[in-house]
Parts: sequence; structure tokens; C-alpha cells
Amino acid sequence: MLTYFAWRKETERYDPRVHARCDLDILELSIDHREGEVALATVIVAQIKVPPLEQRHVYISVGDELIFSGRLLGLPIKIKNNVISLELTAEPINALEQLQAIEADLKQAPYWDSAFVEHTEYQNPSEWLEGRTALFAWDRVSGVVYVTDLFQGRHVLDLTNVFFSDSLKVSLAETPLAQISVILTAEWTQKAEVELSLGTKISSAFPGGIINTLTPQALEATWPKEGMKIGRSGFWVVKSQLKRIQPPKTGILNLYPTLTPELKIWDDTTQTAKLERGRRVWLFGTLVLGWRYRQKRREIVQFTLKHKTQLDGTIRPLRRVLNLRLQQVEALSGHHEATSTFFLTRRGRQTVEHALEIARAHLAASARCLEVEITMPFNEGIGLTMDHTIQLKDERIPGGAISGKAIAYKLYQDGVKSYAWLRFVASIGTKTDPLPELKQTLYADSAYGDTTFPHFYATASGLFYENYSQQKTKEGILGLEALEAHDILREVFVSHDAEKQISFLQSQQYPIRQNLRGALEEVPTVISLDLKSLKGRSVLEHTINLEILREWTAPKQVDLAGEVHL
Repeated sequence: MLTYFAWRKETERYDPRVHARCDLDILELSIDHREGEVALATVIVAQIKVPPLEQRHVYISVGDELIFSGRLLGLPIKIKNNVISLELTAEPINALEQLQAIEADLKQAPYWDSAFVEHTEYQNPSEWLEGRTALFAWDRVSGVVYVTDLFQGRHVLDLTNVFFSDSLKVSLAETPLAQISVILTAEWTQKAEVELSLGTKISSAFPGGIINTLTPQALEATWPKEGMKIGRSGFWVVKSQLKRIQPPKTGILNLYPTLTPELKIWDDTTQTAKLERGRRVWLFGTLVLGWRYRQKRREIVQFTLKHKTQLDGTIRPLRRVLNLRLQQVEALSGHHEATSTFFLTRRGRQTVEHALEIARAHLAASARCLEVEITMPFNEGIGLTMDHTIQLKDERIPGGAISGKAIAYKLYQDGVKSYAWLRFVASIGTKTDPLPELKQTLYADSAYGDTTFPHFYATASGLFYENYSQQKTKEGILGLEALEAHDILREVFVSHDAEKQISFLQSQQYPIRQNLRGALEEVPTVISLDLKSLKGRSVLEHTINLEILREWTAPKQVDLAGEVHL
């Protein structure tokens, strides 16, 4: 059947009545197409007249069937024997627009996560498929881009009775990964600017739960003032007030007395001892501290996803370590900088599941390790695409049959011979093991971000992993968004509250000492606060060990244990 070559304009639609013509006398034609790439055509001719730029698009057809649509790359090149080579590409002019049209569909969790991609690479199509077991494919005839699965194409082609028997080659292309270990790292600065009221905490340190003293002037003089810094703790006083009050009345219980018991003192006027009561003052204290917290944190999730194949135990296991680092954790939706953890939030678990899908994609690519090459008549191969699943039966194949994905093909013809060459790959997965018995009891933990959650989770692709919410960090200040006074205040120390002052005066009353007023000045009421230091370490690191509950396996597309007849 005659092969046609027609120069055309970009906007021309294929019409066999118009384009079934020979604008060039083709000596040799080769159309090569490889997985993940656009098809390229090489045309060898004896002579050529290059048309104007707007007419350097090409239709190549066989009979009425279009087999290549493309455009000239560069200019024709002379090669040996004075023949001329034309390089043509099937990449359409609107390739970028086509990719942008499917961008939104591909950027969906858990197979896409912006946290794994630098901002400058968001529009890079190669990043869009990182978590998928799929690749882009370009149709060499229509120029349309689509996404095709690594294992199963949308079209099936049985070549059992088509290929040349002596062309069959079967080989193990590479060793599949036995497992992949992932180290997922998130780094951010835990930040908070908080105001906390300590008045109630201070009051509770006094007898009766109210600040009281026999030396109110001394306490008022030492009470923190607004704007002052509290030592080197990183705290400062936002609001402060110490106000004298009338204590609650409790009748005969007299729980909040305003006078001390009678104390014996010496009266210089009468030169005799007498009994006298001192004044006991009750106060209401307001103390609001402001503070600023900055702590760098590094959180790591590590896991190993094992890969079950038919070669387990027969070859040396091949392992890979994958380091993944999240970008701009502070800016992620749903993550608050005040929290001490990221991976235990709902948004953090989403990144963990994306990391699992990335690991699965690496294992999947390695599982397609059995390569088959065949040759067939040219006309039988002109319908090949990168979206084809190839089926083949032959006793020289283990188990007598194989199914695999096309990854490369070539259509070739010259004046002497013509053929189609094909390479496809099959995965050596096996049966999926049943999950271990897993409880579905739900329990609550507000720190995780969910009201209830199970003992395990599953990703969209069916990877099961254990709930890791109990692996919380214990370092630094935790849960800044829900801090209370006791979280930053270790203890309130009250030196010489009213009860202790009274006890001291009773021990010093006449005849031990004549001047109890001077004795009271020795035991003024003083309040001291033991605050947690806000000074953190350079980096606080926390590691979460994720347990995967079942090995992953790719589809079983060939039975390596089956009989082989050579």
C-alpha cells in the first residue's frame, strides 16, 4: 500500500481526497514513539523543495489512514550518499494549552499536594503526576494529550497471531524494588503572641483564695507595673492592678477577718503590756502577661512500603530511600503556627497520604520489569499508541501468556523492507495479601483535629496505615492556641502571707519583743512567679514512625512460575 506525504498548513484538516498525495519521493520512513514523549518521524528523500514557513506542517498517510501528523523541526539535513533527512515532530502547537486544560483535574489530593512542590514549579507538568502511576501520552495522529496508566491502557490489542515468531525477545529489564523507605520532613517556626491572666492563679495561692496581707504597702510597692519585663523570661506586663476590697462576709465562721487576733505589745505611755489587734487587708489583683514565643521545629515521618512480587526470595532485594521535604509549612491551609505539630493535623495527614502515593508510584514503575520485544508487518502496527495494553500468547513466555503496556514502537519502511517493531512491559505483581484483623473502635482526641478516628486509615489507592496520632511531641510548649495560666506558670510563691505573718507576730509578742511593728517589717508579703522559659532550643525535632499494615503489589500480568517451552 502506498505511503503518502503531504505538506500542509497548520489549520488544514486531514482529507484523504486532498492529502493522499506524494509531495516528496520517500526513500526511507521511520516513525519512533517512546513512552512519555511525542512521536518523531524521520524521512529520507533524494531531493526537496522546502515550502514557506506556514506550510511546513505534514500529513503522512497509508492509503486512506493517517499515521502521522506533525511539523518540520529545523531544516532538512544532508547526510551521506547525498540524500536528505527531515526530522518531524508530532508535538502540537497548542501542547501547553492542552496541558493547562487538564491541570485542575490532575491537581487533586492525594495524588497531588502543593506542599511537595516549590512555588516556581507549580506549573511544571512533570510535577503533576508525581503521586500517580501514570504518564502523559501524545497521540501522533490527533496531537491530543492524555494521561495513561502504567499498567493498563484504554485500548487492548491481541498480537498473538500477528507478530513474526522469530522476533520474540523476553528479558528481565531491571530488578524490581523490594521496598522503599521514605523520610518526610516538615520544618516551620512555631509562633505565638499571647496574653494570659494570672490574677486568679495568684489569688488561689493565698489562704481563702483571696490576696491578703498585714503589709499592704509593701505588697503594693512590689506588685508588677504595666510595661515592665519579668526578668529574662520573655514576659511583660500588659495590665496590672492591685485593689483593696471588702472581703466576703461569712457570719460566725469569720473566714475573711479584717483584724488579727489579739497580740500582746508594750505601751510606752502607760509602761504596761496591753492587747491590740492589727489590720488585715484583702485585695483583688489583676495581672495580665503578654509573651512572644518563637521555636523552630522539625517534624519527620518515616515509613517503609514493602513491595511483594513474584521474584521475592529469588533475587537480591533492592531498596531505595526517598527523602521528601515539604515547602512553606506555615502557609498550608488548616495549619496554625501556634501548634506544636503539623503531621497530626488534618492537613498534615493529607501530606502523609501523598507521600505514601509517591512511594507506591516508585514501586509501580519498578514492577514493570519484564520486557517483551516483537516485530510485525508494518500495516499491523500503524494503529499502535502509548495507551495500548498488549496481549500475547506463546509457549516461550512463562505461563504461556502475557499482558503488558506498550512503551516504545517503531514503524519503518524503505524500498526493500517494511515492519513495525514494538516493546511492551509487564508487571510481575502477585496476589494481594488479606489485611490483618483490624479493630474499628472509634475514640476521641481533639488534638488530632478530628472528633473521632479509627485505629487505621486507607489512602485512595488502598494503602493501609496505622493511626499515628498517639505519637505526640513532648518537647517545647505545646498547644499554644489553647494555653491556660498553668501552662506557663509553674508555681506562685507567696512569702509571708497574712497567716504566716500572724504566726510570726504571735511568736514575737511581748515579752519577746516590745515593738511588733518593727518585727512586721521583717516579714513583708512578697509574691514570686516561677514562669516557664520561652527561650527554646535551636530546633526541636520529633519523629513519627508510620506503620504500613500490608505490602503493596502491582498487577500480575505474567506468571513467572508457569511452564516455558524453548
